Amino acid sequence: MSEPAENTSPGTTRRTILRASAWSLPVVAVALGTPLAAASTPIFDIIVFSGPEGSEIGATSPDGLQAFTLQLPSQFDVLVEDRGERVMLPPGATVQVSFDTRLLGDLVLEIFNNGPAQPISSDVQGSVQTVTFILPFEFDKVLLLPSFGIVRDGEWVPDANPYTVIVMSPPGVDEPNLGNNSLTIFPTYAPTTP
Repeated sequence: MSEPAENTSPGTTRRTILRASAWSLPVVAVALGTPLAAASTPIFDIIVFSGPEGSEIGATSPDGLQAFTLQLPSQFDVLVEDRGERVMLPPGATVQVSFDTRLLGDLVLEIFNNGPAQPISSDVQGSVQTVTFILPFEFDKVLLLPSFGIVRDGEWVPDANPYTVIVMSPPGVDEPNLGNNSLTIFPTYAPTTP
């Protein structure tokens, strides 16, 4: 068997070029993948749920055939996550609270350890009032404590509207999953038993 002849010509050989390029491809792939991982932005998910305590209001119809009840949680917990991990939501989230003015009024929204939230707007459409507040601080968890100066327990309302709390991300913050940003509590109507 004969040995391959050595290349004695000056310059770079084809074998040297192939060997160098074989090593450079993984380096280029790693370098291209790194900026994408470093520039990953959070995917915010705001989750609203009610606390364990609260009260109930309701009434019986004048004819005594039907009654309703409406649960009024004393607190709403708000968590912010990114793919299952808690993250800080930038300042500027808004909270909207809607309620039936025939049953409730004079809403005050306390933020646990931050005092009362200042309403930025209030809108009444028919018998539904919606009050909007802004949360001017960042948070990964916040406790909302709503209270009403007017509670008409025992007053019959045949078509009471639900009580809703919605927390929305600040302007410019994308949140693809809006399905758990709110909690709506519907009044329960049922026939009375004689």
